[in-house]
Amino acid sequence: MPGSPVHLSDSVAELRSLATGDSRRLAKKISMPQNTLTIFDCSRPAVPIPIASFSLKVYGDGLLAYDHCYLKRENAFNIDPWHLFLHADEQLVPCQLDGTYGILSDIGPNA
Repeated sequence: MPGSPVHLSDSVAELRSLATGDSRRLAKKISMPQNTLTIFDCSRPAVPIPIASFSLKVYGDGLLAYDHCYLKRENAFNIDPWHLFLHADEQLVPCQLDGTYGILSDIGPNA
């Protein structure tokens, strides 16, 4: 009912009971839109290597973060040596005027 008070202890108890029960009920209760994807090196399709994650921000730009295990590899490479440097910090990937994300548009399956 709109305007009725929410009791945090009741919500926590409900989530605990859902978490110990059916996971599908829990997923419906606290469903969140998917806004993060993983970028893989598929040069060897049988053994894809996670390179980085890309997340969309609320206003449309993206954030890229290289995978910490990938950064330790001797053969690690920059996805884009001009804009997406090979380091552990998240990097802003601005949305272009055409709605794409620069170099990330070129590395997709339809590139």
